[in-house]
Amino acid sequence: MNIAALVSGGVDSSVIVPLLKDMGFDPHIFYIKIGLEGKDDLMDCPAEEDIEITTFIAKKYGCRFDIIDLQKEYYDRVARYTMDSVRKGLTPNPDVMCNRFIKFGAFEEKIGYQFDRIATGHYARQWYDEKGVSWLGTAKDTFKDQTDFLSRITYPQLHKAMFPLGDLPKSEVRKIAAELKLPSAERHDSQGICFLGKINYNLVYDEQFDTVSMCDMSYTFGYYMSKIRVKIDDSMDIIVDLTEKTEQRHAFNDSEEVSVASLKERVLDVITNRINKMIAAKAARAALENGKVEAKELDLILTATIT
Repeated sequence: MNIAALVSGGVDSSVIVPLLKDMGFDPHIFYIKIGLEGKDDLMDCPAEEDIEITTFIAKKYGCRFDIIDLQKEYYDRVARYTMDSVRKGLTPNPDVMCNRFIKFGAFEEKIGYQFDRIATGHYARQWYDEKGVSWLGTAKDTFKDQTDFLSRITYPQLHKAMFPLGDLPKSEVRKIAAELKLPSAERHDSQGICFLGKINYNLVYDEQFDTVSMCDMSYTFGYYMSKIRVKIDDSMDIIVDLTEKTEQRHAFNDSEEVSVASLKERVLDVITNRINKMIAAKAARAALENGKVEAKELDLILTATIT
């Protein structure tokens, strides 16, 4: 059987290679390149490191290795969908779309069709009913189970997929990686978008949304970032409701477009003013405790700083 193994350089996808070898397969390793090339300021996990690890694993197990560039496909099918969803006030799930349209979609169209199965490092299982129909099943490690991210793949895609980690707990996967001295053994689990690693989401959205309308502003700062907790010390913290700034629509024209930088400045003004008031109030209380002001004077100070 001809197996394509999608390896990203992380511990999970790295371990599928020795597992496939133990099963008697000789997988052809592929690294899918979909990162924001030339955007190093947006990422702190460059693709070069992932490729180095994947190259090491390919050499260690004598596997063929190729890099497949799907940057355009990723932008057209996943990144564009993500940004359009945000503009509409929806919550996107790029990982779900990446599995359907990139790992089991664009990859299949470009080269995957030459292989019998496509193996990935997802925590999921497959089972077959009495008619031989393939179904997506929960991984043994229910905490790491990723069937939700595979929920939108099509039946033909599922039928061709292969999940070698489905019967293993995450702890066992890391143990295998350590015993085999894989360079990815101690790598942290990625929390970014698909293969992109750790991304500075603020910079990504700043780049994509140069300006936003008033309705976008209330969504962006009212729902995604509705509240921020600012802690000054053990005795003093504040929860700033950012929606109060965006709800002051009378200050703007509904059709006015406001730059992201301007919005951030206004939000920071709210936070700064609140903190300054709290600091002033704390200083006043400290002054009273030290006998520097009378109680009546303190009431006036608190009224001036808190209201």
